[in-house]
Amino acid sequence: MKIEESIRKADYWATPIYEHPPSWFFPERHLKFKVFVDSGLYTLDSYFSWWNTHNTKVFTTVLPERLLIVKTRELTQSIPQIERFLGITLDSLPTSARGNVTTKKFGILSQIDKNFLEEKANFHCQKLMSKYFPEVKGSLFHNARN
Repeated sequence: MKIEESIRKADYWATPIYEHPPSWFFPERHLKFKVFVDSGLYTLDSYFSWWNTHNTKVFTTVLPERLLIVKTRELTQSIPQIERFLGITLDSLPTSARGNVTTKKFGILSQIDKNFLEEKANFHCQKLMSKYFPEVKGSLFHNARN
């Protein structure tokens, strides 16, 4: 089953720099890549390295006083803080609008080996995550995204 092109958002943002290894190269690890290959997705290395590169650029380019970091899961309760940061009237931002919600589920995350996911996340993201989100560690990193 190939996932429709619309969810391959990495195409829009960046060209992947990591390719899937051929099955003969790491036969014991090939099953960990299979869900990505079968779904037409990039490797975890591509997604996580893009995340790291993008966020490192933001954190090193944007002046601290011009940067507001809000966790996705805290977005709704952070609306007053966002309004103050933007200098706009309180209660002017919508509190229930969610344009990124889809009813279509593919079940990809449940097919990924949790240890493999954490290994890749730690390799690419641990430095930034430790600095900006120190409370997110180990399996919490995975659970926060379910």
